[in-house]
Amino acid sequence: MTATKDDVIVRRLARLCLKWGGELRRVSSDEYDRWMARRFSYSEAPFSSNMIGVAWKKKWVITSGTILWTDVIHEMGHVFASKKSPETSDEWAFFGWEYALVKHVRGPFDVWKENNKDYAVNDGGLFGHLRADQIATLLKERTGAARELGLLDKRGRPVAIR
Repeated sequence: MTATKDDVIVRRLARLCLKWGGELRRVSSDEYDRWMARRFSYSEAPFSSNMIGVAWKKKWVITSGTILWTDVIHEMGHVFASKKSPETSDEWAFFGWEYALVKHVRGPFDVWKENNKDYAVNDGGLFGHLRADQIATLLKERTGAARELGLLDKRGRPVAIR
């Protein structure tokens, strides 16, 4: 069976999770339900239509069923690009890190953009409503902020900070 581009991207993300001391854990739906019952140690992604979330202290992204690499990238941001748990993290702070990770794993920008269309940007608008020039300006600003926060290396590649 030939791997799809999405499968290749998910494998790249899984390798990065391991490199950064965590794991992308694919579990059965029964095991996923058991994690859901552990609300004290698991945070589910509230806006994803798929079963995905994080065990933040363990540095795990946990998923079951269909995996969208764009969802994995966002959850990895909670695990590796924030020193605060998902409940208290500032997602806007690692948006530029997410964009850098898309480029790093060679994910199609248009797919990432579409899957983030309902993301509220700093001015309260939606990412998907921005014009191309506004997106370029926003991503340059967020990438700069990520660099200032130590979320990117000198070459602009994402790094783990925990």
